[in-house]
Amino acid sequence: DGDVGEAEPNNAAAATAKKTAVPFAWEDGPLIKAMRDGDILLVDELSLAEDSVLERLNSVLEPGRTLTLPEKGGSEVEELVAHPNFLLLATMNPVCCP
Repeated sequence: DGDVGEAEPNNAAAATAKKTAVPFAWEDGPLIKAMRDGDILLVDELSLAEDSVLERLNSVLEPGRTLTLPEKGGSEVEELVAHPNFLLLATMNPVCCP
C-alpha cells in the first residue's frame, strides 16, 4: 500500500550497481511521514478503501497509535508510535438511497 510506504527503485544503487546488491530502498509514504512528524493526514473517501487498508489502519486508530512495519525488511521489525500531534481525518460520501 503506497500510503504506508513502499519499496522504490534505489536510484543510488542503480548508479553504483557494481557496488551494491540492493536494487530497492524503502521510502516512507504519507501515513508514516504524518505519524513521525505530527502532521494531519486527510484520508478521502475512506468508505471506498479495501478491507486490507482498513485493517492496516486499525492499530493507528487505537489508543496506542502504533504501526508495525515488517515491509521495511532488515533484522528488526520497526514499530512506529505516532507523534502526539498526529491526527487522521477521514471523509466519506454517504450511501444514497435510489
